[in-house]
Amino acid sequence: MSRGVDQYLVATKLTMPQSYAHIVVPRHSLYQRLDVGVTRPLTLLAAPAGFGKTTLLCDWLRQHNTQAAWVSLGSSENDIERFWSYCLVALAQIHLNIAGELQTLCASLSASPLEEVLIAVINALFPLDNDIVLILDDYHAIENHAVHQSLLFFLTHMPAHVHLILSSRTLPPLPLARLRVYAQLIELRSDDLRFTREEAAALLISGMQLPLTMHDISALTEKTEGWIAGLQLAALSLRGQQEAATVGQFIGTFTGTNRYVLSYFAEEVLNSLSTELQDFVLMTSLLHSLTPSLCHAVTGQDNAEGLLQRLNHDNIFLFCVDEQGEWYRYHHLFAELLRYRLQQNYPERIAELHARASRWYENHAQLPEAIEHALAAHNTPYAADLIERCAVEMLLHGQIITVYSWLVRLSHEIEIAQRPILACLFSFLYLHAGETEISRSLLQRSEDAWQQIGNDEWLCIIASAKTYGALFRANGLQVLDYTRQAQQLAHGDWRYLHSLYMYQGAGYLLQGELQQAHASLLVSQHMHEQDNVTIAIPGINLYVGDWYAFQGKLREAVSSYTKGLPNGEQLLWFPLQSRLRTGDIYREWNMLAQAEECLQQTLPTFDGFTHAWTITENDILAARLAWLHDAQDRALMLLDKAEYGAHRLSNNLALARIATLHVHYLLEKGQPQQAQYWLEQHASTRATSEMQLLESELWTLAQARLLLAQQANAEALKLLQKLLPTIRAQGRIANEIEVYVLIVQAYAALGQSKQLRQALAHVLTLARPGGYLRIFLDEGQSMVSLLSDFYQQQKKYSIDSDILAYVHQLLRASGHEITPQTIPSWQQRRDDSRSYTILGSLSEREHEVLCLIAEGHSNQQIAHQLVVAESTIKTHLNNIYSKLNVNSRLQALTKAHAAGLFEH
Repeated sequence: MSRGVDQYLVATKLTMPQSYAHIVVPRHSLYQRLDVGVTRPLTLLAAPAGFGKTTLLCDWLRQHNTQAAWVSLGSSENDIERFWSYCLVALAQIHLNIAGELQTLCASLSASPLEEVLIAVINALFPLDNDIVLILDDYHAIENHAVHQSLLFFLTHMPAHVHLILSSRTLPPLPLARLRVYAQLIELRSDDLRFTREEAAALLISGMQLPLTMHDISALTEKTEGWIAGLQLAALSLRGQQEAATVGQFIGTFTGTNRYVLSYFAEEVLNSLSTELQDFVLMTSLLHSLTPSLCHAVTGQDNAEGLLQRLNHDNIFLFCVDEQGEWYRYHHLFAELLRYRLQQNYPERIAELHARASRWYENHAQLPEAIEHALAAHNTPYAADLIERCAVEMLLHGQIITVYSWLVRLSHEIEIAQRPILACLFSFLYLHAGETEISRSLLQRSEDAWQQIGNDEWLCIIASAKTYGALFRANGLQVLDYTRQAQQLAHGDWRYLHSLYMYQGAGYLLQGELQQAHASLLVSQHMHEQDNVTIAIPGINLYVGDWYAFQGKLREAVSSYTKGLPNGEQLLWFPLQSRLRTGDIYREWNMLAQAEECLQQTLPTFDGFTHAWTITENDILAARLAWLHDAQDRALMLLDKAEYGAHRLSNNLALARIATLHVHYLLEKGQPQQAQYWLEQHASTRATSEMQLLESELWTLAQARLLLAQQANAEALKLLQKLLPTIRAQGRIANEIEVYVLIVQAYAALGQSKQLRQALAHVLTLARPGGYLRIFLDEGQSMVSLLSDFYQQQKKYSIDSDILAYVHQLLRASGHEITPQTIPSWQQRRDDSRSYTILGSLSEREHEVLCLIAEGHSNQQIAHQLVVAESTIKTHLNNIYSKLNVNSRLQALTKAHAAGLFEH
């Protein structure tokens, strides 16, 4: 694999531990359960720490000489890109015939949508003949919902000869109940993993040669409830005790699961060690992995290798994690107890131990680990130095959450006035948090420092940061201005030009200039594909989606937005905006459950740091959905909240969007005076000379709607018609639809029936390809009546059959009971039209499968309902994807919905 892919991966996480204890108690019944597990998709070992999950898996693999891809997980694997990098590298290590393909896919994780990568992985595994076992140990370390969802996708679609084994202290958030029902799951829980009396005897009497009776064994087994780590702690404490009375007394006072008792046993174990070993295990307990060189650096003890070997030989909760015997780690619980003892007894030594570890990791070019230990040592100047060395490169590779978590921990402990790099980095942090004034101040401080020494690279980064902030404020003129400055400073450096062309495309979109936007986005997209750089991919997908949405191509927009959903630690704003845009289109299609689901995924935090710039957009979508659920007061409250956020963040375009909704909702409530008052109160916002095109149009729409409510219909019509030349010249069909929906109502109020009919036919023609629904339905009964009258006029005016079918769909969606009985031929004509060629390409069973998917059923549920094998359903899905030219369920549903496949 390339250096860019593997430099942040720890090799020892990819190796099955070579030994846990010298005394291995055979557990044949559990081996048989695991044997059954490799005939099912998922095997789950879920039990608290110390129940021998990892040991059981290792022994089972050794007993059966089974080769498996092994990944030992930690908190850093909550980065979804890092998680799947480990999984793919692990699979590549044991399946050499596809190793190259898997390594290529691993390298593309940051650049490609995750679902596409996983589909490619699944397809690469499909032709293999032998069973494939992937073991994810310590899965409880994963808390990122996106990782769980991606694993569920892999589990749902993986071939029948691929088997996933999870070892976890907690139950993972997977659909376990469904898997149980369909016999897709083998579970080993704490009741299964507890040592029986006979197994405890094999460990304590036969293995460790302790002077215990079977009565003692029964008592200890009962006290510990078969908890293996408790038995081992008890056994270590019992070493050297020969008197039966002493043994009996000890067993009688043993409570097993009490935290403080566990600490007591740890102390007893430690006290049985030499002073040298005690110091060694305490000082090295702060390390997640141990190797002689690192342990020597931390402890100062020259014989670190010998001490590790002694601990391993004496079974002091240490086991080897690599083939060469160079890396070890403590049992997690034992390490926690050691750290507890260290904190209680030697708190003054902790900072220095972390500092030594940090230096070792720095010398071995493992800067992320060095930074973690430097922060733990509270050596913030040193941590800041390290962050400055690697943060920009990590940000360019999309690892924003990791970097920001470091900055959050530094924020109250470091003076950044003399650190222009940190000042720039912190400006991004505060920008995302919505602290715009602090962000500007820090950025200006950094810019002043770099201008003094003429560092164009950093001045380019700062100009890019200004562009990024202008995007957040939806200020297209500023975006284009800052982009031009940054491009001049970049001097052809492709690392920055990729993103700058994307920013430029976004700026043109905010000005309504679709042609120029598309050209810039194409350049950015081409540069990223050529150089395999990941940072701007989510942004490109977002703005390409916006480009489609402006043209009224909602299906294509959703397809692009869904490519921009999070993959790794990409810049959060772009994928979150993609989710919100997708949710709003689902709302437009009247798919409210899907819209709500998107909404629930748009308030991420990391280390308690909320991405403030999505909150306003979130509130706007939430308000629209609340209104549709007849929660009018809540909708208006959410709009007030969104307005406050937009003012605070200086997002005038969002304010204009809020204005159109606020006026609309107040008028719908029958409160025209309040609507007029609301607009008058915001006159200062609308009067500014800096108002940009899209913003101005939205305020005009709000004013025109109020004029219609006040029966100033001719004046409203005049305002609306003034908007059309620019909108048409720029090809913004979505905005033209918005204008024409009001023009239709103006003509109706003026009694101009011919113009009304022409305008309605025109807007329906524009809206039908995108499947618009709510834009008509939200106008209420007056629009439904106009549509109904239009529908009834079809005989007289020979209205196009596609438009009739569309109007019929709108009327049905409004609750209007109407059937196309008056024209027997229009339905058949529609069936023969372009939108239904897709339906003809699907078989009856494929159409049935697609409908069940639309209802939310999984592959297993569909197979059960249709009484076929799950593999058959997967074949149908592959055929559907091929015929619809899509790559996922969501894309298939979107295309089918737009084509009207679900209307039968």
